Amino acid sequence: MDHKRTFGVGPYLKIHFQVYLYRIFGKLLTWYGRITGRMEPYLRPHEVLYLRSSTSSRKIRVNVYRNVAALKAVNEQSAVHLNWHGSGWIRPSLGQSCRFIRTLLRHPFLSSSGPLTILDCDYAKGPEWSCPAELEDAKDVFDYVRGRPELYDPARITLSGFSAGGTVALGLSVMLGEEARKQSLLANSSNQSNTGSRPRHPVKAVMAFYALATWLGERDEPPPIPKGSKTAGVILPAWLEDIMFVGHFFSPLPLYQQRKISPEAEQRRVEELMNRPSISPSLADERDFPSHVVLYTAEHDSFAKKMDSLRTKLKEDETINVFGRMVPRVGHGWDLIVQRDQAGYEEWNEACNVCAGIIFRK
Repeated sequence: MDHKRTFGVGPYLKIHFQVYLYRIFGKLLTWYGRITGRMEPYLRPHEVLYLRSSTSSRKIRVNVYRNVAALKAVNEQSAVHLNWHGSGWIRPSLGQSCRFIRTLLRHPFLSSSGPLTILDCDYAKGPEWSCPAELEDAKDVFDYVRGRPELYDPARITLSGFSAGGTVALGLSVMLGEEARKQSLLANSSNQSNTGSRPRHPVKAVMAFYALATWLGERDEPPPIPKGSKTAGVILPAWLEDIMFVGHFFSPLPLYQQRKISPEAEQRRVEELMNRPSISPSLADERDFPSHVVLYTAEHDSFAKKMDSLRTKLKEDETINVFGRMVPRVGHGWDLIVQRDQAGYEEWNEACNVCAGIIFRK
């Protein structure tokens, strides 16, 4: 990637204009999908929270959904599931995961088996708020949940995300896992003990769909979608991934200060971010992942190859239960529009059953 395009007046104006057009196009696509019935209608939340960012003036919107048992519960802890939508790191699209959330709320395992609260979380988007602002917002929501043990069972926290949101969920999980592992090592060294056992991870599971595993390396070219096929999902074009990169990593400094930045300094800043395991989760130590990891990828998706490699690597660790697979004949975002007569529909139901089963287990 050309780091000269992540700072300066010209690149600033260009990326803001490109993202503005992309957001308009995305809104039109969502509107068209919903009025034609290709996408499920918006799911109205039971409650809306606005959490203060710990690092900026942002307010983080969180849509709260509850199953039947949670709506009836009185003074009872609830299992809690945190979800982050897809966005390309640049498009506001909170509510996009309504099909997934609706499916979980209606699932036989979860509809009335015990209190379940689902938090559908917004997060910072570039270029207005660049990396790692999205991860800071995710951590703030997690801290909100962990700080309320009277409401949420700390032993039953699960995470999920789609596309960029999947990378956020994975990044948060490995960041929390690394913190827990280091705290455990420190405690063991102070007690002069070395149990060698895996420390308890702060979350029970993380689930990611067609997420980005790493920003490092060349783009993987996916197999083309056959002409005339009714394939659910799309292939992200290289030019769009380029816009995502620039928008996500654009310099957070005010424009008047960006004139003082050298290309070399900017390159070091961006590369340092890309090499963080919380930003490129495939770089994380296997010990920092939760005990349950769900990774689904799409055949016609440039993100698939590196995420498939991460799934293979994690399966080699006997302490991690790894689920998921590469779904054939579908593209990026296939779950949003797949119909009964299309490839990927059975796999979508399979994925929802896997996620529901993990959330259900105590």
